[in-house]
Amino acid sequence: NVLNPNDNVLIIFETTTPTTNPEQITNTQTITANGGSTTGPIVAVTPNPSASVKLANYVSLDITKSANKASIYSGESLVYTFKIVNRGNETATNVSFSDVFPTGYKINSIILKTPDSPDPIIYDPGTYVQFTTLRIDNLVIPVGTSTLTVTGIYTS
Repeated sequence: NVLNPNDNVLIIFETTTPTTNPEQITNTQTITANGGSTTGPIVAVTPNPSASVKLANYVSLDITKSANKASIYSGESLVYTFKIVNRGNETATNVSFSDVFPTGYKINSIILKTPDSPDPIIYDPGTYVQFTTLRIDNLVIPVGTSTLTVTGIYTS
C-alpha cells in the first residue's frame, strides 16, 4: 500500500515461546520503500528499528512414560522410565508426581536423575508407594531433561 507523508502504520507481531532459553527476545525490522512514487528510488530506514522484550521467568514441563518391555511373564522385572522435560528458563519447584501402576507390580527402586546433578536421587519405595500408587511431592526439576526410573517386578 502507498503511505502518504506523516501516515503511521502499526504492525502487530505475535510469536510462540522460543525453543531455546534466551534472556530476551529482540525483533529487528528492515523497512524499504519507493520514494516519491511507486517507481521512485528505493529509500531505506536507517538504522533498522528494533524492539527488545525481556523474557519473564517461566516453567514449561512435559512428561513421557515408557516401559522397557512390550510383554512380560509373571515374576519378571519391568522398568518404567519417565522423561520430564523443563523447557522453561527457570527451575520448577514444588512439583508433584503421581502414577498408578498395575495391580501386582511391586516397585523395588525409584531413581531421579537431573541435568544439574551428577548424583541421582534415590527414593525409598516404602515411603513413596501406597498400594499401587507412587507419589512424590516437592520435586525440583531444573531446566533440561530429568529421568525418573521406576523398577519393579510384576506378579500375576
